[in-house]
Amino acid sequence: MKITQKVLKQIILEELTKTEVKEIAKEEAEKEVKAALKKFIKDDLEKEIQKALKGKATKDQVADISKEVIKKLYKELSFNYPYIIDRVKV
Repeated sequence: MKITQKVLKQIILEELTKTEVKEIAKEEAEKEVKAALKKFIKDDLEKEIQKALKGKATKDQVADISKEVIKKLYKELSFNYPYIIDRVKV
């Protein structure tokens, strides 16, 4: 079987376009899946966080943890950088 140069070019061109189409379709599908997953995770996390933060106990816990962090930061600043505290205007 003898294949002419014209037929060979046409076959190669068809194969190239098939692979290009497959790659483009794959990329688009991945983008859509990532976007849908990202939106789903974001919405789900927001709902869970809102549920958790509605309670008074949770707010109190967040406040207590924040106070502890601020106290430790103040201690570190006062021991290691006393000139910073001296520059604070009251």
